[in-house]
Amino acid sequence: MKDIAIYLNMGRYYKSPTRNEGQYLITIFSDINNKLIPFLKEYPLLGVKQEDFLDFVKIAKLIESKTHLTDEGLDTIKLIQSNMNSKRIIKEE
Repeated sequence: MKDIAIYLNMGRYYKSPTRNEGQYLITIFSDINNKLIPFLKEYPLLGVKQEDFLDFVKIAKLIESKTHLTDEGLDTIKLIQSNMNSKRIIKEE
């Protein structure tokens, strides 16, 4: 993960002092918007994670437009988030 942070030139890797694990965090919105999202558009995720990414992009656009500062915008973000990750209903084809 540390190498990923270096390769992408964004975010930081934090190793747990007590466990054999760590976290990779990107906290600068411009890095998310201008580096991470374009990178993941060029190299798409597979499976259901791509659906979560597309929802993540919707939320990023709401934040970029400052819509998240309104009650309606915040409600929209909460609705999108409520259907992501383990809460996503996978449609069978």
